[in-house]
Order: sequence, then structure tokens, then C-alpha cells
Amino acid sequence: MKKRLHILFMALLAMAVLGGCGADGTGASSEDTSSKEQNVQETEISEEPVYGGSVVVGIQQDIDSLDPHKATAAGTKEILFNVFEGLVKPDENGNLICAVASDYSVSEDGLVYTFTLRDGVKFHNGNDVTCEDVKYSLERAAGLLDGTPLVATLQTIQSVDILDDKTVQVTVDTPNTELIYSFVTAIIPAGSGEDAEANPVGTGPFSFVSYTPQEGIVLAKNENYWQEGLPYLDEVDFKIVGSADTALLELQGGSIDIYAYLTDSQANELKDSFNVISSPSNVVQALFLNNDYEPLSDVKVRQAICYALDKDMVNEFVAGGNGTLISSAMLPTLKDYYEDLNDLYGTSANVEKAKELLTEAGYTIPDTKKRIALLHDKADVVNAIEEAEKLRKDYDVVIYEKPKKLSKFLDKIQAKGYFGFCFLGEEIRELKK
Repeated sequence: MKKRLHILFMALLAMAVLGGCGADGTGASSEDTSSKEQNVQETEISEEPVYGGSVVVGIQQDIDSLDPHKATAAGTKEILFNVFEGLVKPDENGNLICAVASDYSVSEDGLVYTFTLRDGVKFHNGNDVTCEDVKYSLERAAGLLDGTPLVATLQTIQSVDILDDKTVQVTVDTPNTELIYSFVTAIIPAGSGEDAEANPVGTGPFSFVSYTPQEGIVLAKNENYWQEGLPYLDEVDFKIVGSADTALLELQGGSIDIYAYLTDSQANELKDSFNVISSPSNVVQALFLNNDYEPLSDVKVRQAICYALDKDMVNEFVAGGNGTLISSAMLPTLKDYYEDLNDLYGTSANVEKAKELLTEAGYTIPDTKKRIALLHDKADVVNAIEEAEKLRKDYDVVIYEKPKKLSKFLDKIQAKGYFGFCFLGEEIRELKK
């Protein structure tokens, strides 16, 4: 019988809380791989959630911060989503639902948000969540405490007032129909900001146990979680895996149970021994251009880049042709904001059109091979070199080592704008110089 491998492209809460099983579907630890193999062969895989047990989840990179108001990387947020909750949060389908708040209303002029706290919500330290905690969390994130906003979209908050022991009123300076989505910002205990990095305390289905840099983070079941019946698992261990090739070996060896970032070729390699399950991702991988950076400030240069990109080749190379080709950093499901420009720019490279635009902008390019940049972890340099050799026949290949400290890299990109081109996942809302 095939073992079951979950390849999920969704929030890890849905995976860890609702999934409740590892590769063998029993919720058992992956430490004893021999007994697991035997159990897989003899037992039908349950499609229903199972209480108890633990799973080891392979992740691609180290977290950039344990402080939920300072965390930037998408991978970090996927993990902390299990530890922290805001007044509202997204469900497994992306719809906004109440979390720490049980209800909310927005004034007709869009300037006043009133939240009612949910009964019975406790922090992982056992303390009840109070309006003082909500006030502190929002004021800290908005920069009202020290003048330094930690969540850019909450800078619009002018005041946070406690109306009674269950009601908090937030006043903003400008109406914004999208602002409600920013209230996913984590609620933490009042005054705990200084300790958030070393001892993160939230209200989520899992609580923080330990973190080892460059190794991983361990979470445990929150026995006092407000949502009845959840979570299913007793423990989740997020283990940093050096590369996709390493992840493949660890999946086959049973040292990790779940990995959400296999390439198409790797998934095909496992299909005879695993049931590989995939679903669409709500993360956009985009090439961002800094319009303040010469020569990208010229619209014709930016248009030339759009024409020169071979999206079909990238899709085939990265996703085995299974990706959805888009023409902006916005999700196509957000129909009010997404504009499809694929008909204009095409999905295959139009080099002649790109050269024409560059000539109009006063630039010329030599007739050379297309260039591909490969990023690699220090420990994975051999595989990067082998991959580069395969591509050199058709492409000019440049190999770069990934930055060692993700938080420093993101700070340069987001806060300081030190980039001309940047390839990032669309968890980043603003790129500014």
C-alpha cells in the first residue's frame, strides 16, 4: 500500500490542526521508521482526523523572528499562524472569521471599528485575554507606544479605547475597506513585547516549546484552546531542511513526515511509494522591480523586461508546467484588483520586442545567451553546480549563495529598498525605497 504524503500549499494551521496525521495517517511519531513501514503496509489510511501523536514538518528556511509583530518572511508567518491569533483570522478557505473577537462592527464613515472579545480565550500562560492586552497589542503594532510602527497598515490607527471589560474601540484617520484584514495582527499579553522574541505567548492552537537556530522550532498542543475539539496533534516539530534533495531523502527515510515544497520531478519520483496530494497555492512568486533604480525608472525598460521573460520556460522548469501564469503580483482570485496582461506581453519570450523597446529607451543589448541565476544553500553547492552544468548549453548561468540571515536580507529589501530586481513570495505587501 502506498504511504501518504501531504504536499499542502495552504496555511499550516489547516495542515497541523485539521490534518492530524503524518505520512502514515496514524498520527504516530516518525522516529521508528521500520515499524511505520510495517504499519503502512497493514493498515488502511484513515481519511478522518486522528487525535494525538506528532508530526515532523520539513521547512525550507530558518524563521526571521519569533515576535509576531516583527516577523516578515512568509515561511515564518506560516509557522507563527499556529501560535498567535488576531481579533480576526482567515479560515482554511481564506475567508475572514472572528478569532479573539467574537464580533465586530464598522461605523458608516469607516473610521471606527468596535470589537467584542470572545469569552474563554486564554493565553498559553493560562491568563485570560483582556481588553488591556488587545489595546497594548494594537498600539504596539501601530507605533502608538514608541513611534515605531511594526505593522505598516496599522499606522492609520489614531487611538485604541476600552469601552468596557469586553469591548474595544479602534479609531483610524482614513476609511479603508481592506483595513479589517490587518486585524489579523497577533494579540499578545500586555507589556510582553520585550520578551516576545525569547518567550512568545499567544492564543493559537499550539504553544511555543523551543527554538534552535538553523535547526527548527517545536510547538505543543494548547490544551486550553478556545475552539472546541482542536487541535488534534499533540506536537509539531518544524525541521529546517537544507535542500529539496535532502527533503526527498528524509521523506523516504521517515525522518520528516510532511514537506510542502517538492519539485514536480521529485513528486513524480515518489508517486510509486507515496500518494502525492497537491492543491493550488495562494502565494504569488513575483519578480519585483524597483522603479527608483536606474534604468528601471524608464517604463520602456520595464516593459522590455516583461516581453523578455519566458514564463512558459520558468513554469516548466520550476513547476513541471503546473503553475498558473499571471501578469502581476496580485492573485487572480482577487478579481477586483487583478488585471490579466498575459495577452499583451505573452507568456513566452519576445526578445525582438524587448530589444525594440530598449532601443527606444536608449539602451542596446548584445546577442548573448539568456541568463539564469541559481540560488543555493551553502551545503547544497554541489547540486547547484550540477544543475548549472545541465543548463549551460542553452543559458548563461550564474550561481549565488543564499543570504545566511533572512531577516537582514528582508530588511534591506523591504525597509531600505536596496535592490533593483528581487524575486520574492507575495506575502510582502510593500516594497519601497
